[in-house]
Amino acid sequence: MPQQRNLKTSGIILRKTDYSEADRIFVILTKEFGKISAIAKGVRKIKSKLGGHLEFFNEINFDFYKSSTNDLYRINGAECVMLNKKIIQNLKLMEIGYEIIKLLNKFTEEKYPLPKILKLSKFSFGLLNEEQNSELILLSFKVKFFTILGYLPSFDHCLKCRKKITESKNYFDISNLGVVCQSCLSKIAVVQAISFPLIKTINFIQKANLEQVLKIKIEKEDLFILQNLIEKVVHRIEEH
Repeated sequence: MPQQRNLKTSGIILRKTDYSEADRIFVILTKEFGKISAIAKGVRKIKSKLGGHLEFFNEINFDFYKSSTNDLYRINGAECVMLNKKIIQNLKLMEIGYEIIKLLNKFTEEKYPLPKILKLSKFSFGLLNEEQNSELILLSFKVKFFTILGYLPSFDHCLKCRKKITESKNYFDISNLGVVCQSCLSKIAVVQAISFPLIKTINFIQKANLEQVLKIKIEKEDLFILQNLIEKVVHRIEEH
């Protein structure tokens, strides 16, 4: 007889796929088990008690059943404990929410717990739901996300010589994803100039919590520069 386990955890939904006539398979980023796939039987039926709880952007408490012979979890129960309904009522917020989910789907591995990433995601959705500075929330999410995953080093020191970054000319090494000083510039093939104030801003985003980040003032031009820089980071990571 296969072993059966009943499990409880919290998480957020990353993907939905209709299955059979009334079922649906979910990809969920959970606290204890990382990213998993789980099926909800009959969830697409009108009278299903689960359907209203299994939505994007919300924090959900799950009851799972797991068989030792099947990698697919089964959702026995679900309760939404943080409802972020304003996100789906606002097109811009919803687009940013889905961009966060896209990153989570693409850059997280299955069955590898990432508690810091889950906490960051839940907090980001919560702030989006409060209709705060959505573009800064997305930028901060990306900076923190790739820092936690180890793709972005601290911007305090030069990537090459390891000397502390000063107010002299500095550059972003697009190939190796880090800041380089003027002295190391000749050793780098592809760079983008970056001002010292923007380096300090990225450093602050990396280290501060999101509520503190949202209190800083960033000019639209500087925000655009940072968004462009982080997009280059994303493309570089996707190449590997």
